[in-house]
Amino acid sequence: MSDQKSDKALSFIPSHFSYRIRLFLYSLALFIAAAFMSQPSFAGSNDVDVKIAQRDFMRIMLSAEFGGNTKFANSIKKYDTSVRFAIINHAKLDRRPAVRSFIWELPEKIKGLKASVVSNPNKANFRIHVVDKNQYAAVMRKDILKNKNAKVHGQCFVRVSPGKQKGISATDVVIVSDRDERTFNRCLVEEVLQGLGPLADKGHKGYSVFNSASKHHSFTLHDRVLLNALYDPRIKAGMSKKQVKKIISNVIRDCIARLQPS
Repeated sequence: MSDQKSDKALSFIPSHFSYRIRLFLYSLALFIAAAFMSQPSFAGSNDVDVKIAQRDFMRIMLSAEFGGNTKFANSIKKYDTSVRFAIINHAKLDRRPAVRSFIWELPEKIKGLKASVVSNPNKANFRIHVVDKNQYAAVMRKDILKNKNAKVHGQCFVRVSPGKQKGISATDVVIVSDRDERTFNRCLVEEVLQGLGPLADKGHKGYSVFNSASKHHSFTLHDRVLLNALYDPRIKAGMSKKQVKKIISNVIRDCIARLQPS
């Protein structure tokens, strides 16, 4: 490096340092920058991998974590009608504004999804219970499982009920409010989105919130592609894996082209 070029390159480092120290700091900065550039592009970035998104769609949308080997579990699950959300806050902290804000964003982020918030839970087909951790078991047994002796696991819950024909007829979600903010946000995002159809925790842990090992707690771009593909009109409720395989590549590519920033 010539003296002129080196002086220009090192100009951002305070001049009171010796030349050797400045050169060392400059080299260290280049090394750190190169290391960051070599890291994989995870969800939340502006890049969506077509093959990973397609694989995740098949694994997440066409199975269910607790659905067994049933026709409903192994077919496309989605709402064919408008989703009417009701928020029932049992917790000390009123989480309704945060939950409502997330719901209102969904139709903007998922093309084809129609959603509203209703005040009467009896008029809803998607009910969200927000509880404190000491309320979780009681609410689960009384309002969800309808069994006072039922065993209760986990810290958040989602149950999707099949329609008489095809699609989803109702969803019940329970979210714990008072563990910590990150847990609340992750449960809110994952359980509400799963309640719309993606019921298996088989997503890529580096890109998707639909994986118990994932560190994501927001609605990632990768997952937005998956949900937009699910609510694309070409993907019908009740479709089999064989039927989806024929068209999913084009659907995923179209969603990426529409959602991914240029």
